[in-house]
Amino acid sequence: MLATSQPVKSTTQMSSNRPSRWEPIIVVPQAHSSLINKWNAKMLLEEGKYRSKEEVRKSGADMDSVSTVARMEEQELQRYRIVDNVDALKDDEWNRIVAVFVQGPAW
Repeated sequence: MLATSQPVKSTTQMSSNRPSRWEPIIVVPQAHSSLINKWNAKMLLEEGKYRSKEEVRKSGADMDSVSTVARMEEQELQRYRIVDNVDALKDDEWNRIVAVFVQGPAW
């Protein structure tokens, strides 16, 4: 059972309360040893192609502190912000996280 002081909102309710410029956030690991990180997440999410961080780095790509991914969804361009440092998120941005990539031992 979910313990919360406020009722859980359905996806429809949440989307109707969002501002039109609402940009979902995807969190990726900061570790350079991670299979998915800011070096290669953009290509993976936009094109569905995996390249190792070494390949991406050798190609001369810069790793921005904030990346933006754009995808066509239901005939509309949807942008996602990719971050690897949740310490930089503001209080009002936490509810915009839609995916988290993690790496580590199984619990």
